[in-house]
This record gives sequence, structure tokens and C-alpha cells, in this order.
Amino acid sequence: MSSKSEISEIFENAKKNVVKKKMNLFKGREIVDVEVEGIDMSDYPKLCDAHISRAMWGDTGEELTDTEIEELNENYEFVSEKAHECVQGMYD
Repeated sequence: MSSKSEISEIFENAKKNVVKKKMNLFKGREIVDVEVEGIDMSDYPKLCDAHISRAMWGDTGEELTDTEIEELNENYEFVSEKAHECVQGMYD
């Protein structure tokens, strides 16, 4: 059985997790190193507070701008998918 501190550490790591599973397209370009924050397991499976905090363009390695991140976060299906991948990654 896991200790309380081990469980807390798992949840903390889930709040900010880098997802590198499949190709993610945004504006017709690949984005990589997508970071999701705001994962609250007490809200599972909705994960309503989850949001993309950072991502990089796959072709240039440059970070998306704040405006691009805001646009990406408007795609709730994408954000939800990435948040669930983070949660799933906790148990892989």
C-alpha cells in the first residue's frame, strides 16, 4: 500500500505532466512537449480546471506564444484528451 506522501507526490506530478504520445496538430503544424496543468483528481473524470500551459512547435522547437496557447485551450476536446493522457500516464 502506498503511503500518503507517495500518493500526494503522484497527484502533484499529474498536475504538470509532459505528454509525448502521438502527433498533435494545431493550425496544420505539429506541436510537441505539451504541458498540462490544473489537473485536480477530485474533479475526475471531468478535469474542468485542466489547461495547456506550454507547448512547442515540432518543426522549429519554438514555444507557442501566449495567444497561441489561449487559442489551443479553446479546443476543450484537445485539452481534455491531454489531461486524461496525463492521468493515465500516472499509472503506466
